[in-house]
Amino acid sequence: MIAIALGLSTAILWGVADFAAGVQARRLPLLFVSAVSQAPGFLVIVVLVLVVWPPMPSVGQFGLGALGGASVAVGVVCYYGSLARGSMSVVAPIAASGVAIPVLYGLVAGERPGPVVLAGVVITFVGILFAVQAKGGAPVINQRQSIVFAVIAAIGFGAFFVLVDQLVEESILWVILAVRVASAVIITTAAVVTRATPGAAPVPFGTLIAIGLADLGGQLCYFLAASEGMITLVAVLASLHTVVTIILARAVLEERVSPIQATGIGLVLVGVLMLASG
Repeated sequence: MIAIALGLSTAILWGVADFAAGVQARRLPLLFVSAVSQAPGFLVIVVLVLVVWPPMPSVGQFGLGALGGASVAVGVVCYYGSLARGSMSVVAPIAASGVAIPVLYGLVAGERPGPVVLAGVVITFVGILFAVQAKGGAPVINQRQSIVFAVIAAIGFGAFFVLVDQLVEESILWVILAVRVASAVIITTAAVVTRATPGAAPVPFGTLIAIGLADLGGQLCYFLAASEGMITLVAVLASLHTVVTIILARAVLEERVSPIQATGIGLVLVGVLMLASG
């Protein structure tokens, strides 16, 4: 029960942060939003490590955490980019499909989920095909770039879940620090190289700070949940952050989708929930 509550808390915090970041990325450079919003969480985790100073993991475990940070950095940037460029109601469930990666990882590692989970993988894939279609069955031309970004984000998020799977029993603060360092270095370097600046546009630093803190809170909840329950279940629950994004997009931005897209979105969400039975 604790793992489920923490997993759902992760989904809520990440979903709110993703929606807010996607909105900001529509008016400010994507890498600028990503870099600035990452900074508060990085500073907070550094302070927590210095104050608590828990036992340090091995170099190899730091390395896995850093790889996880690199994968989630790619996932976050691409996801924010997809949210900024396309319909959030379409790209969010596509990003959620990345949860199939830890499920497949579990299969390779020897786990044997039931037929419902396997059916969930198939339904998720079919749902993606439906979600990228417009009315009449034609591909969504003006959203192709956002869909590609969403697929890359799904891979990045899925890889993150797999890479940190072996670290959930270690010192959570050190692991998150390793993740944050790698993520911050990649995103900040990309922002500097591309000279991603807001120009004359006003910068809502308060909103960007809140995004970063919500993202960190979600990460803390995720690792705590993973240390209490099955990683596959927790990863699926965490992936429901995309549902929160969809709800906010519908409520705040009044997004509308075609019937076939709505069917696809529903199939993806059903598939993700079916994967939770693993």
